[in-house]
Amino acid sequence: MNDKKSPSQKTSQNHTSQLILDILPAPSYAPNQFIESPLNQEALSAIKAWPNWPFPILSLYGPKRSGKTYLSHLWQLRSLACFINIEEGQALLSSDLRETPSSHFILENLSLSPKNEKFLFDFYNWILEKKKFLLITSLTPLSQETYTLNDLKSRFKSLRAIEIKSPDEEILLKLMQRYFEAARLYVSDDLLKFALLRLERSFETILNFCENLNKTALSTHRKVTLSLVKLVLEEK
Repeated sequence: MNDKKSPSQKTSQNHTSQLILDILPAPSYAPNQFIESPLNQEALSAIKAWPNWPFPILSLYGPKRSGKTYLSHLWQLRSLACFINIEEGQALLSSDLRETPSSHFILENLSLSPKNEKFLFDFYNWILEKKKFLLITSLTPLSQETYTLNDLKSRFKSLRAIEIKSPDEEILLKLMQRYFEAARLYVSDDLLKFALLRLERSFETILNFCENLNKTALSTHRKVTLSLVKLVLEEK
């Protein structure tokens, strides 16, 4: 028996997959949808305190999908800050004018390397010189990174660094409920708790499970039942 799919079958399957991706919930960064908790309260308070920061550069760190991007967008709404990456920052500093319409910047998911230390040192000084503001997010505290440039090390060690802590069961359940509300997919709390007991307690694992369950329900046209939850758990 020939199990190979015809070109038309492959095209149909790809089209279906794309349709599913198109109707999955897009990330929402609405202020009223942010899940506040003791885990992120200090970081959220710092965002709300802007522009009355004690220092123009703030560092947030925490595990993947813990809300750092959400907090960055909340600050962007307040400050009209511009998201930039290392390459864009280097281009900005190398330009003749060194000017930009934005007075504030966000460097997300910063990962230090010897290649970008010189830029970060120059960018740090430029932010202070131009009286701008900078928000940096990373997985780990910048003070614990290994540096080849001691001047950068001393500057980053002096920054205010706020940790977004690992989640507890209550927060993860709220996160799952919020995800499926946005996806307009009904999943009972009993099923969510069943899954939660069998998943690693991390933001990344929980959100990956939610996305996989949503995709599976859409692609199979099935309601979310215990058997479907078990199926997705087995595939993780």
